[in-house]
Amino acid sequence: MGGLNQTLSIAKSAISINQYSLAIAGNNIANVNTPSYSRQTVISSTKTYLSMGDFRIGTGVDIDEVQRSYNTAVEERLINQKSQYKAYEEMDNYMTSVEGLFNENSEGSLSNRISEMWGSWQDLSNNPAGTPERQQVYSTASSMVDQFDSLSYNLRKKEVDLSKEIESGVSDINNIADEIAALNKEIVAVESMNPANDLRDKRNALMSELSGYINVNSFELSNGSLTVNVANGYSLISGVSTYDLSVSQGQVNWQGSGGKTVDITDKISSGKIGGWLEMRDSFIPQYRNNLDSLAKEITWSINQQHSQGVGLEFFDTAVTGTYETDSTGLFMTLPFADKVDYTKDFKMWVEDTSGATPVYNDITFNMATGASVPSATMNPTGRANSVNDTYKFVVSPAGSSIGGAAAVDVTWTNSITSGTFSVGAAPAFPVNATVDGMNLQFAGASGPFTGDTFTIQTDSSGTPTENVSNYTLADFVTQFQTANDAVFGAGNGITASVTNNKITFTPSSGSYNFAFGDDGSSGFSDSGTAAALGLNTFFTGNDADSIGINGVINDLDKITAGRIDGNTGEAAWGDNSNTLIIDEFQYQILNISQWSFVRGNDAVSTAISATKEDYYQKMIGSIGIDLRSISREMDFNEVMVSTIENLRDSISAVSLDEEMINLMKYQQGFSVASKLLSVADEMMQTLISST
Repeated sequence: MGGLNQTLSIAKSAISINQYSLAIAGNNIANVNTPSYSRQTVISSTKTYLSMGDFRIGTGVDIDEVQRSYNTAVEERLINQKSQYKAYEEMDNYMTSVEGLFNENSEGSLSNRISEMWGSWQDLSNNPAGTPERQQVYSTASSMVDQFDSLSYNLRKKEVDLSKEIESGVSDINNIADEIAALNKEIVAVESMNPANDLRDKRNALMSELSGYINVNSFELSNGSLTVNVANGYSLISGVSTYDLSVSQGQVNWQGSGGKTVDITDKISSGKIGGWLEMRDSFIPQYRNNLDSLAKEITWSINQQHSQGVGLEFFDTAVTGTYETDSTGLFMTLPFADKVDYTKDFKMWVEDTSGATPVYNDITFNMATGASVPSATMNPTGRANSVNDTYKFVVSPAGSSIGGAAAVDVTWTNSITSGTFSVGAAPAFPVNATVDGMNLQFAGASGPFTGDTFTIQTDSSGTPTENVSNYTLADFVTQFQTANDAVFGAGNGITASVTNNKITFTPSSGSYNFAFGDDGSSGFSDSGTAAALGLNTFFTGNDADSIGINGVINDLDKITAGRIDGNTGEAAWGDNSNTLIIDEFQYQILNISQWSFVRGNDAVSTAISATKEDYYQKMIGSIGIDLRSISREMDFNEVMVSTIENLRDSISAVSLDEEMINLMKYQQGFSVASKLLSVADEMMQTLISST
């Protein structure tokens, strides 16, 4: 009986394992199209044998485990490669849309608008008094301004859109992290008795989804739970615990234990968020600031020359400049103060019509005869990251001295960025501070400063020069009024005043009209002061976002086609000398700032020598080059993802052909085991009936 019982037991185990194997094969077939599913296989082993005399008799088969076909190294490679691919995919999408904004094939492209604007000045030079030609100058300039504004707006909007994408992505990351932590708990509980293959597949799918947002690395603990780090080492999931990410002022922060917060923005290198950050913090700011550089150069070059010319009539009412200082009134805080040559002149011509014949007198003074310049307060060395720029420093609290008896904070700004440094009370000299690539060395206590403000200007090579001039708009008014009174007497001629941090010139009576600059025939050399103050200028603003048409130009007669005769003060209304000079500016080679943004580093500009058109074409070319480079990287990573997926599939994917063979094998095994059971049963029945 023992032998037959053993045979029955063997048959039973054989039937059981073949039934189980059929179920697993069926499950494999059912999940053939489930992306995250890993093929499962029943692993069996021989039961412990029995000793019968000198013989060892087998006792059947046991199921050891249901094995998941999975290769950790391949899965990690796939996750990392997908993360890279997602970054370039998002960058490619946004770069394609950025290229579409500039669309040089369209009639309304910026290059066409700029070309039309230059052409209209040439047309005006052929008929300087013509109303249609003046209207064309105004219209083409307005179209160019609108295109600058549109491009700037759309680039900034993309930055806003990207920030919203990042916020949404961070929220998704936190939700996925919670799901993985919950699965960790389930897997640990289940695997105390049995493998949790399906739960592991689900967790792996979530890891793949997580890597699509951010660069991750992970390792599995002995209990089966997964620890996940993001952004090169910051723990996101540890067992059943999670550490949330958050977004504050556009930066991605890691929320550690005890309320600790760490900015990890620049450590996110891949995934959708990595791609979005690269676009928002590198590519788009670069294009936007280069666009600003172009708008600034066009604005200044035309304004400087326009301010020296004269329209079809002198000004007969009050004129207020379009550019303003900050609340200190310091001249150096004007947007174009760095363009002023303080060794040259400011000049105004005044037409006195009180007599039978107009009389012309000039009010001229050299800008160097203004307010005194204090002694230097520091020695700036090194190369500033921003060329052709003005760095403004504000010292607080008001009236404090750097290196004095009390500690001070110094906030600085340039055209694109800002920062702060502090100097303690009564420090050992010299005191050094690092500002955007420069080193500032204070040899002794310095200050208080005029309006608690001082500036540093950089040239086209980034070399910094200190400027602690305390020259204000009020000083300019005093200079002008002194020169005016010397010609006309107090209370007559033109009155200068400061209105909302802007200069205003007002005729003292209806007998006085005025204009700015002249043809230089009498030795006048323009300092650029009128243009820096926004007087008699064509454009307003100083970048692509703020550029506009001076409201004075709404009167087309104020477009300065000609210039005043420097010897007589009279203007010939058919004169085209100013338009000819302005038209030539399109061929002028300038040192224009070109920006480079690398995420995690300070933005750096260099001065390139180019015409305005060449500069813009280089900018457009760089967008095309960047797009092609990103597209190549995206295509490469897509191929790599496909290659690794094929490798993964060769290990983990379900093969229907293989499963059909397994079905037949398990079916045959079940049939034979059933036959064995039947035979053993018949033998037992025979044995029982014979007793």
